[in-house]
Amino acid sequence: MTSTSDIFTPPIAYYVSYLGSTVVGKKHTQSILPWILCELKRKGDHKYVMLEISCPNLRTTLTDGSRDVLFEYPLRSLSRLIQTKTEPKCFGFLHKETRKLSDPNVYTCHTFLAHNTKTVSTCTSICNPKSVN
Repeated sequence: MTSTSDIFTPPIAYYVSYLGSTVVGKKHTQSILPWILCELKRKGDHKYVMLEISCPNLRTTLTDGSRDVLFEYPLRSLSRLIQTKTEPKCFGFLHKETRKLSDPNVYTCHTFLAHNTKTVSTCTSICNPKSVN
């Protein structure tokens, strides 16, 4: 029998702006997460990237000619998907480090800006961890 961890699907790629990341912990409640997305957007340090989603991974690659991979995570390590009502094209996710020595209460919040809301809804439905609005 094949388990879901053994299944690989071809990646679906989206070109989006990567707004950056920040570390969040238990003190950051669900209601504060959309504010964190807006703050990262406000900083203006945007990188144009290709966001590839496949089973089992999510990968972000620079599109500046270097094709450097910024990060790649298993989908199962994403714990929250975040969207904002005031910025419908802005979205993010929380990544929980899976290494044994990492703090279980610390997450990295990665934030993106899509060109349209359809990209956001597709990304959030494919990744499908618990959503936060």
